[in-house]
Amino acid sequence: MPPSMKVHVHWMNLMKNQIIQKFQSFEILKESVLRQRTFLKNHLIKQLTLMGSKCIALNAGNICRN
Repeated sequence: MPPSMKVHVHWMNLMKNQIIQKFQSFEILKESVLRQRTFLKNHLIKQLTLMGSKCIALNAGNICRN
């Protein structure tokens, strides 16, 4: 194999590895965003549930007073 071909093959392998690393980094980032979104969604549901319970209790209190 001529030297220029060896350089070309080496360069192609480097590029392939770089693409693989970027893809893996992207997948890790995607998983992180998914975990954060799930956490925020669960937190929001919990807060809304608590607010709903307080609103129901307040409404029941107002109804009982009337």
